[in-house]
Amino acid sequence: MKAIVFGAGHGIGYSLSLYLSRIGYQVVATYRKKENASDLLSKSEIKSFQLDPLNQDSLNSLVDELKEIQFDLFINCIGVLTIKSSPEKNIRALNLETMEEVFRVNTFITPLLVQAFKKNISRKKETHFVVLSAKVGSIEDNNIGGSYSYRASKTALNMFMKNFSNEFRNLKIPCKFLSIHPGTTHTELSKNYLKGIKHTVWSSDDTARHIFEVIQSSKNYASGDFVNWDGSVLPW
Repeated sequence: MKAIVFGAGHGIGYSLSLYLSRIGYQVVATYRKKENASDLLSKSEIKSFQLDPLNQDSLNSLVDELKEIQFDLFINCIGVLTIKSSPEKNIRALNLETMEEVFRVNTFITPLLVQAFKKNISRKKETHFVVLSAKVGSIEDNNIGGSYSYRASKTALNMFMKNFSNEFRNLKIPCKFLSIHPGTTHTELSKNYLKGIKHTVWSSDDTARHIFEVIQSSKNYASGDFVNWDGSVLPW
């Protein structure tokens, strides 16, 4: 079994790479900044590549390097909460630069990856393409507002995933697309925003296990579904 994890330099992506390797997957992992990926680069059992998916030359280079491999599992863990000190709490805080960058990272990277690695997806056996979404991207569940860019970027990501599921079904390519909310996890992304959280904050190792458990039970979901870390289906 072969897996590729995008955004594996640290946090959930790193833990997922280790977990998948431990249970027998041949793992390819990508990272953006070498200085943030020292632990990953020390793992000889994981094949690591530097990748900036928003740079076409970088993306093309990796696609060419991996062109002969058909992966069973694709997981995109790349994401950002904000590029400012904190997510927008109100309309006054909205800023075009921030909104564009959050969407570039959280929303646009996934379609670029699906497009680039489409030939690495088997047309004969079931594969999975998974992204880390967020429960706050649920329109129905949004009763408090705030975090404008982050929420909207994840909502748009879910729509891309649903569209992919429809297109691949029409093409008769048995790839199941899942948007998974990983649960609140202690990572570099979240560590400054955990004060006052009353529910469980998971370690990235726990979260990696939860995500894989959802993938293992994918027969319970339709391609394109939005799924919570505990296996429940989330409302759009």
